[in-house]
Amino acid sequence: MADGVVTFVLSKLSTVIEEEQYLLRGFREELKHIRDELESIRAFLRVADGMEERDPELKVWVKQVRDVAFDIEDALDEYAISLVRPTERGVRSYIQKVTFPLKTLRVRRQIAYRIFNIKARVLSISERHQRYRYKFSVIEHHGSSLVSRDDPWIDPRGNALLLEESELVGIEKPRNQLVEWLVGGDSKLEVTSIVGMGGLGKTALTKKVFDSAVVKSHFASHAWITISRSFDVKDLLRDMIEQLFEEIKLPVPPGVSAMNGDRLKAFIHAFLQQRQYLIVLDDLWSSQAWELMQFALPRNFHGSRIMITTRAADVALGCCIESPDRVYNLQPLPPQDSWLLFCKKAFQGNLCPPHLEDISRCILAKCRGLPLAIVAISGVLATRGTSRVGEWEMIRRNLGDELEGNDRLFNLRKILSLGYSDLPYYLKSCLLYLSVFPEDHIIGHNRLVHLWITEGFVEEKEGKTSEEVAERYLEELRNRSLIQVAKVTSDGRINAYWVHDILREILLTKSKDQNFAEISNPMTARCSGDARRVAIHCSLANPQLSKINAVRLRSLLMFGVPDLPSSSSLLPSLRNEFKLLEVLDLADASLDVFPKEIVRLYQLKHLSLRGKKIDRVPSTIGNLQKLEILDLKNTLCRSCLLQSKGYDA
Repeated sequence: MADGVVTFVLSKLSTVIEEEQYLLRGFREELKHIRDELESIRAFLRVADGMEERDPELKVWVKQVRDVAFDIEDALDEYAISLVRPTERGVRSYIQKVTFPLKTLRVRRQIAYRIFNIKARVLSISERHQRYRYKFSVIEHHGSSLVSRDDPWIDPRGNALLLEESELVGIEKPRNQLVEWLVGGDSKLEVTSIVGMGGLGKTALTKKVFDSAVVKSHFASHAWITISRSFDVKDLLRDMIEQLFEEIKLPVPPGVSAMNGDRLKAFIHAFLQQRQYLIVLDDLWSSQAWELMQFALPRNFHGSRIMITTRAADVALGCCIESPDRVYNLQPLPPQDSWLLFCKKAFQGNLCPPHLEDISRCILAKCRGLPLAIVAISGVLATRGTSRVGEWEMIRRNLGDELEGNDRLFNLRKILSLGYSDLPYYLKSCLLYLSVFPEDHIIGHNRLVHLWITEGFVEEKEGKTSEEVAERYLEELRNRSLIQVAKVTSDGRINAYWVHDILREILLTKSKDQNFAEISNPMTARCSGDARRVAIHCSLANPQLSKINAVRLRSLLMFGVPDLPSSSSLLPSLRNEFKLLEVLDLADASLDVFPKEIVRLYQLKHLSLRGKKIDRVPSTIGNLQKLEILDLKNTLCRSCLLQSKGYDA
């Protein structure tokens, strides 16, 4: 995630180096030196992305990189705001041009001094980066991530293979459908994919299908291979050989342990060529894993089948390219089955006590039919007893804190976090950004695309517009089952999304840890710290930002804030303190008049007043020279006025 911050700062550095005409002598070279060091650091960050979760020392270093990048951005933005000057004409324009460098000399020297101090920190951080390269034996290449094999976490998904059928709820329909696909159909090889977000029970369902008497008797050879994110293909192939020979009660032939990958594939291919086999490849994370495994499995005409489970829709479709109708999209449990599973775990199969029913249903609603979440959270509640209503209520109100601090929920948190950890560097900021929206909020497609672009998350791609790249990002997140489709237009276009509540809680924790964003709501009342983004949620009549670091804040979003113009402190504080604000989204705030304070936010790039009852925009909006997006859709402003100023209604 720090990579995104560094990339954004590098872009600002390059702009200042290439375009700024008032830099002090020698200052441009210092900025170039900082840029070179940051580019080297960024290359390492992209390779080592995610390793800091397992290495506390590296985590501290990544935080220092992020902090120094923020400090550089702050200094550059303060420098830019100090150079803002009113537009003059004629003689006054000439006088202003002559005197301006002298008037700003003091502030330019102050900023230069800050940058010199920051440079020393950058050099120190860069030296430690060299040590980490040696420590982890990292080979830097674009777009790679290092996945450690030494992660001490034991993947609990293996437990799903041991579950009794009586412990599962709602599997009858999908199990029967999958069994029918396996034992029916043509004699040619067919691939079946089970796809869905983490925690839906893909592995548990597939194991029950694999173990069913009908399936066991139908196939001559069976093997279950768990792939996961980090794997050695030779280990997987040897495991498959061991299972196949154990099934026929023969020892594995000598020499198998010494075979390379190609010979292992050829051995399996020859063994299965004349057999009707069923092979399960559980937990595929990438198409690469499928490419490495599929050629060991012969395309015979004996009714053989391959089953794969994955979170990625594109992987599921890629495996089933010859049988696209064999992709099974596993759905969350319906409300009735969710309640049955919850009561089975929380009350040991007994009925829910009447005094806990409302609280229980509120907690269950946050699980949104995700079996892993239901089992984990109801298991925690079972330890609290049915008489301690206050503790149940506390979990309902503070589920995010419980997820972070309760060891019983560690596996739930870890499994859902894997989706975030596996993302390429350019998608992590995009996913974290979804945490600023309130729980159960329907996130508009165009709104999200525009926000991502303005925030600097969307990379430039030759031959593509920023909107096209952002839409590709959304498609990737959707393929990975990290966002869900909420609305589709009549012509089939997706125009809104939602995020699972439990995943959102995990993203909120990561977001706060990284000073990425912070939420202010009726429970917290105030928010504080060095967050770059603040979202104000729900019915705060007079939201307070007094403890926010004004220099740090770049984005402010409001959801459900009533009677905004009457607020005694918020809007004036925008003008007086938050001068570096770049994103102001008031689409979900109550607002009838264009706030005059906005035209003094000279760094503003994105302003959304969508759906407000505003009937005009003042001409002083022209002061916002950096404004890229002015969203006035569904307001009362006339299109002709806006178009004459270069904006789109």
